[in-house]
Amino acid sequence: MRRGVVVLAVTGLVLAGCGGSNTDPWREVDIPAAAGDTTGQCGPVGVMDVPAGWEVEPPNRTYKAGQLSIKCVITTGKSEDGTLEVYDSTTAPSPRQVIQDGIDPANDPTDIDIRDTTLGTFKGVEATWTTGYQNRAFVYRVESTDRTMLVIATGAKAEKYDEVLLPAYLLARKSIRD
Repeated sequence: MRRGVVVLAVTGLVLAGCGGSNTDPWREVDIPAAAGDTTGQCGPVGVMDVPAGWEVEPPNRTYKAGQLSIKCVITTGKSEDGTLEVYDSTTAPSPRQVIQDGIDPANDPTDIDIRDTTLGTFKGVEATWTTGYQNRAFVYRVESTDRTMLVIATGAKAEKYDEVLLPAYLLARKSIRD
């Protein structure tokens, strides 16, 4: 385990959070520095940085996002801050299909927007949507291990999205590496 990074075994990464007062779902905010302590291991593939105060935990139940299974959650421990959920699979469809399948229709999503993007040094797909919260996610294919990784930022109270969850998501997206 390395200091300041989370090692992840994932096929796709999706993030989701609660909406803040800013209505631009693609907004960027200042990205925090990576944590100086060991944050934990989430799986065998993919590495991303997380901010200080965030910890990797096993999921408290089994979640699926399409064909992907949850591997861990990354959290501050405060429910109002939201979580980063990390999923992976070796049998996933294209990154775009992973994103589409990862947006659960049971949560009545609206304002869904999907785009191609660069995640660290990888090509991937990113999405934003609204449920009771502002959500944001990214997914990419880890070619060296033939896995797909999905990270979803979700669950932050509106006033915590821009302040806490979105910066953590953007750090993860920027730092993702094989």
